[in-house]
Amino acid sequence: MKDTYPTDRFDDVPPAVARSGAHRSSRRYASGWIIFAWAALITGLIVGGSSMYLFSANGKLQAFLFPTHSATPTPVPTASPTIAPDLAVNVFNGTSITGLATVVADQLAAAGVPIGVRSNTSETDVKKTLVFYSKADQEGAARGVCLALNNTCQIKMTPAYANAQAPLTLVLGADYVIPTAEPAPAEQPAP
Repeated sequence: MKDTYPTDRFDDVPPAVARSGAHRSSRRYASGWIIFAWAALITGLIVGGSSMYLFSANGKLQAFLFPTHSATPTPVPTASPTIAPDLAVNVFNGTSITGLATVVADQLAAAGVPIGVRSNTSETDVKKTLVFYSKADQEGAARGVCLALNNTCQIKMTPAYANAQAPLTLVLGADYVIPTAEPAPAEQPAP
């Protein structure tokens, strides 16, 4: 038996509404985009908030939001270059130039620098000429070696050579310029 219900206001739906039942409406296609937009907004807020928290926890948020120019750093006092007669220097050639360690050691000895070992390093492609020292009070002597070289030279404090036979170690690199001997002036004939 078929149930019949009396006609009411829900049975007379205008055709423009396109309903197929009393309580159903047509599907809105924009609702999927709205859900996606809300999800993207919430994800962005979570990621942004987490990033801000991490920046502030690392102390970098202040520098990121309000960058400041740091004051000029105060110069670190350096020791003046000296020739220390009690601090010997090991001279090592880190280039492919044969006999460079001997030539430079002779030059340093002529300047009053005591020389220890003269040898080659296991590498022949050292880039920079460096004087290594292991104690802070040896900095002046290391600077003195650079000054006596009269060449490109840097100093570096490191414990790597602390147990070496000499307190200072010079490693010659590719930036070392070999001084050329100036030609002797030609003798003038007597008038």
